[in-house]
Amino acid sequence: GLTLGLTWRNRTRLDLEQGALTVNYEALEAGRIAYRDVRFTGVSIPQDVQLGLLYAPAKSWLLSVEWNWIDWSRAIREFRVEAQDPERNPLPLLIPNEIVQLQAVELRDQHAISLGVMHQLDERTSLRAGYNYARQPVPGKNLTPLIAAIPEAHYALGVGRALSKTWSVDLGLFYNAPVSVRYANPNSPITEDAREKHEAISLLMTFSRNW
Repeated sequence: GLTLGLTWRNRTRLDLEQGALTVNYEALEAGRIAYRDVRFTGVSIPQDVQLGLLYAPAKSWLLSVEWNWIDWSRAIREFRVEAQDPERNPLPLLIPNEIVQLQAVELRDQHAISLGVMHQLDERTSLRAGYNYARQPVPGKNLTPLIAAIPEAHYALGVGRALSKTWSVDLGLFYNAPVSVRYANPNSPITEDAREKHEAISLLMTFSRNW
């Protein structure tokens, strides 16, 4: 049989208010000063659309394809941090009463493709495999260690086993293929030769009970 699915999620803003920030002014011989009214804006959970196709060519096989559009370009364009109300009054010379810091991010939209296959080996055992690719959403000119290198290709293998009518166990092996970036952000205090590489292997085991 053939199954088609479509989902949509709206963009949601995530403005953070009433935070606290401690700034190190020791280079100016002013110690550390805490700001008691901090606001962080510019971040949203992105709008996204998912379109999925599930096909069963035989009783023991399932094949899946999914396309996902993530609207990063309108969700995160620029981080803005505003800090006010310092704990000291009066402030030492050269120390600002208010801090406003901007950081351009300008994320690109992502189009993610996922492929999956499952084979029912017997009544209790299933084997699974999957692949996912999505381009790095952060342009190289705006990368910083705070945003890091985001993996683009992911591979997964899994096995599931029903232990009884109510209990089951699943085991998954996940691999994030290597991705490296060279920092070229003019607003980041990193040398031109700074690079970062990200690669990961993870193992997940879950026990489930059906009620």
